[in-house]
Amino acid sequence: MKQFSLTSAAEALVEPVSSAQAKLHARISTTADDTLVAAQIIAAREMVEAFLGRQLITRTWALKLDEFPEVIVLPRPPAQSITSIAYLDTDGDSQTLSSATYQLYESNAVWRVAPAYSESWPSTRPQPDAVTVTYAAGYGDAATDVPPCIVAAIQLVIAGLYELRADQVEQQLHDNKAYGRLLWPYRIMEA
Repeated sequence: MKQFSLTSAAEALVEPVSSAQAKLHARISTTADDTLVAAQIIAAREMVEAFLGRQLITRTWALKLDEFPEVIVLPRPPAQSITSIAYLDTDGDSQTLSSATYQLYESNAVWRVAPAYSESWPSTRPQPDAVTVTYAAGYGDAATDVPPCIVAAIQLVIAGLYELRADQVEQQLHDNKAYGRLLWPYRIMEA
């Protein structure tokens, strides 16, 4: 039985590395490959986000759960805010919780939502996706909000993708101690 699903409710508007930064780092002086570089920026960011288990630039996510757990763990930290928590009550009617009934907090780089003091989660209809938590996550709206070590790692990936353009990129990154040293302090190991 499915426990949860996570979907993007709204895309981030900027990338943590601009085309100009990527080209400068990879020593690309031509404009002929601008489309390729733009695609590699996205691929590198997605690769780093997957490795870290984090959201870099602000993005809205919808977390769907079959029921309320004791504490809701929000994937893709850092969480910024809860937009809404909606659920299907026992009659199957859609309800939205008041923000005064829950709290968002961080513990050991994991963002959680729990009932506020003297509150409890309501009963839900026993069906898939009975609870939807919509929230914003990421370091911020601008590329400058992303930690410099993560930006440097993304630039390494872009340069590797551009230079090698083959399966060798994964091995190069695996062997690249700088890439690991830049990212490991930010990696989420488990929720």
